[in-house]
Amino acid sequence: MDRSRVAHNRILFIDADDSFTNNIISLLETRLDASVFVWKIGLKLDHRELTAALSHFDAVVAGPGPGSPTNHADTGLMNELWKLDDEELLPALGICLGFQNLAISFGGRIECLKEPKHGRVCRITHHGESIFERVGQLHTTCYHSLHVELGYSGPGRHGGPDAEELWRCTQACPDLQPLAWDLSDKINGPVLMALRHQEKPFWGLQYHPESICTNEKSFTVIDNWWAEVMRWNWRKHHSEIPASLHSHERMGPRLQRRLESVEDSHFRRRAFTHPPRAQMNGHDIGPEYNRKVLTKVISIENMTPFEICTSLGFDKSELIILDSAVTREETGRYVIVGLIEQDQTTRFEYSPGSPAIRRYKADRLDIPLAEFQGDVYLYLADYMGKRRASGGSIDSPFWGGLVGYISYETCLSSGLLSLSPSRESSHDRSSQPGMTFAFVERSLVYDNETGHLYVQSVRRDDDGWVQAIKDKIEYLHEVHSNTPCNGHAVRNGLRSGGVIRSGSESITVNGSHPACDFKLSTPNAKAYQNRVRQCQKFIRAGDSYELCLTSQSEVKVSTSRYKDYTWPLYMTLRRRNPAPFGVYFRVGKATLLSCSPERFLSWDRKGHCQMRPIKGTVKKGPGVNRPVAEEILRQPKEQAENLMIVDLIRHDMHGVLGSGAVRVQSLMKVEEYETVFQLVSVIEGPCDNGSKAGYEADGRVEHQNGVCAPADTDTGTDTDNLRRGIGLLAASLPPGSMTGAPKKRSCELLREIEEHQPRGIYSGVVGYMCVGGGGDFSVVIRSAFKWENERHQSEMNGDSGTNGVEDRHDDDDDDGFDVWRIGAGGAVTALSTPEGEWEEMQTKLNSTLDPFTAFLRDWQC
Repeated sequence: MDRSRVAHNRILFIDADDSFTNNIISLLETRLDASVFVWKIGLKLDHRELTAALSHFDAVVAGPGPGSPTNHADTGLMNELWKLDDEELLPALGICLGFQNLAISFGGRIECLKEPKHGRVCRITHHGESIFERVGQLHTTCYHSLHVELGYSGPGRHGGPDAEELWRCTQACPDLQPLAWDLSDKINGPVLMALRHQEKPFWGLQYHPESICTNEKSFTVIDNWWAEVMRWNWRKHHSEIPASLHSHERMGPRLQRRLESVEDSHFRRRAFTHPPRAQMNGHDIGPEYNRKVLTKVISIENMTPFEICTSLGFDKSELIILDSAVTREETGRYVIVGLIEQDQTTRFEYSPGSPAIRRYKADRLDIPLAEFQGDVYLYLADYMGKRRASGGSIDSPFWGGLVGYISYETCLSSGLLSLSPSRESSHDRSSQPGMTFAFVERSLVYDNETGHLYVQSVRRDDDGWVQAIKDKIEYLHEVHSNTPCNGHAVRNGLRSGGVIRSGSESITVNGSHPACDFKLSTPNAKAYQNRVRQCQKFIRAGDSYELCLTSQSEVKVSTSRYKDYTWPLYMTLRRRNPAPFGVYFRVGKATLLSCSPERFLSWDRKGHCQMRPIKGTVKKGPGVNRPVAEEILRQPKEQAENLMIVDLIRHDMHGVLGSGAVRVQSLMKVEEYETVFQLVSVIEGPCDNGSKAGYEADGRVEHQNGVCAPADTDTGTDTDNLRRGIGLLAASLPPGSMTGAPKKRSCELLREIEEHQPRGIYSGVVGYMCVGGGGDFSVVIRSAFKWENERHQSEMNGDSGTNGVEDRHDDDDDDGFDVWRIGAGGAVTALSTPEGEWEEMQTKLNSTLDPFTAFLRDWQC
């Protein structure tokens, strides 16, 4: 909730570790002008403490979550709500899991649906009674695999002409009156969607009123519930609720502090809104503040940033390129080249669970994270806050700053999830950094749209370097323009060992022709499909709505036969699989090559942030054109995959940006890529201190052809935007499109299903935090990565065993091999088939693996 607001109405929300909680909070706060306070289900309070604390609220909402209402560990504190004595009662609304918990507390039974309803939109039938008065036609989103059975035994329980029976109380549950049903489900039959207690102020909704695909009629249901709450409270107190009811006089200072601590831990904004203690002790005073960006702009034609990097020798050492090989609406416009200089560029490495972050420059230094609450992201925010810069071109998105990756395992153990690091897998990667960032001071930024190249530096007194590089590039451009065939001869000369000279620079390329020598291990079909079945077992049990299962392939490349091949390998990958978020990253121990189509999170200098999840995939092939793909992607399974992640991301963003500050700009739009068609959604919000300017009360929009106009949010300072952007990054990891929902429980399940095999950089994020205040991160998919210190691994066995990996090429000599890992997977839902998921995983895997291995077979230095 937005702590800058003071609302008269106070609602307690009991959170069962769900990934839609903050969307419900946003709906309640914006619709009811209420302040919502959050307790976790695991909060331990004795009866006296509970009743004392509840007396400070007008109502309570028992929220959704994974698991079963019959399992106390899944419902915890909400069980106590329904047991309160009459004089202690508080009006309560149960949603999804909370609804089911309410029902079983008064005689209801829980049964499994024949077909789970996760991310499914259904039409609700009601009689306009109680909280459904004046509601009209209601279409709602469901996220449940269990349902409530009240004990109907007549023909009405199957729907049809005798369905009137469904609206009466049963002998088994005389206190529970049904209010709404889904009567349109031919597989499951009638499914109870809402009820109320006959005597006590308890109501319940099985569906999710906050989902982006639940229509606006659900607002009236919430309004009606609140009117019932106010009427009940008035009858209880015979007047307006006195102000003393909301004081903390009866709670006691110790309990008050305890509950405030619980509340603060739920939201991520506080720590990133205010500077940490380390900024207040004088550390922020010094020459790092107020850097000036030095910039020279060149207009180049028929010459790429990659040719410039090759000609100037940048490709021969550590280098970072955030690439855009294809433009997709507002993505894919810029190519960012970050130059890494030995003993000059500051590099950070961090491993999950470590108490310190390691800094490399001319020396090595371990920086304790204790004064940053043990939070590596707070340290990064502090570090960047001390290095803000000004004076750069407004047309260049990146002036300089931290550029790097965060591995999937680091995403799990840091941020809000805080899952403990997994035990070591069969491949010991404990020495590999889970996070690597380089502070880039010198950079090139190429604008694909205008042809402008920005030569930039944030290093002090670096005008000479900027001018020298500009002169060299202009010389190269002149040579390139005057060379026949638009410079193909120049490029061919470089490939065959020729030399190109520019000023004092010269580069010679080896011209040897090694024989093909590599090994390939890929997932086993049977093992992968068995894992899909495991996922579906958990989904049907109510433990998850969607599980994003992954696997890894390995390519071992002989370092004695293949020399300096990483750069041309990336050129092949980007040519065969062009994408708006490509990455060439060679820094420290890590090398990452990625052709990702998916933006994870971006925020600009004006305070506007965006997340862009991709879920739903159709492989291109004979007869599969765009109309065919669009028809397939309109199927319930594909739509549900995307919807679940959209609602999850809205939750992540609401937790940082505040209630009412999130908007779905585009919902489930089909985009075409080199090998696939995919469903893409765009979710946006302001990073400027939770401002709601331009946004509807609940973040919902009226969709016209699937597209909505974004809001204009041009407020806040660059440092504030950067700090909140990093806060949103930390709160949203790992990417929901790589986990499923609810996120925490899904990640725990996936670790078990994938048998604690680390995903590594795959499934993590890579991108930048700019000294000018912006940031942009993509999801690491369609990628290959390797570690420089991992070369002499033991022979892989041909039997898939527990890892589900089988050899497709063998060689007895395993000495001196680079070990590349290529991840791929897909979202498993109740509607998935093991065969279909295997095919989808193979499609994604082969988009990277096929050009990778083809390059190795054809490679000539």
